[in-house]
Amino acid sequence: QRLDILYPSYNFIDEEVFPSEIQIKVKQQPGKFTSIDFIVKSVEFNTDINTSFSIPRGYKQIKL
Repeated sequence: QRLDILYPSYNFIDEEVFPSEIQIKVKQQPGKFTSIDFIVKSVEFNTDINTSFSIPRGYKQIKL
């Protein structure tokens, strides 16, 4: 098994370097590959995000 993560191109955004492209390649068994390609079109800083989540009935919250 093998996992490769590549960042073939970058952009400068607000004086920071960010990848504009991310490639994930997984080799599982002989002859079986999975490839995931991301193209980053925009980056936003310091924005509120909504990550609403509720615990399904029958489950309890645990604190780590």
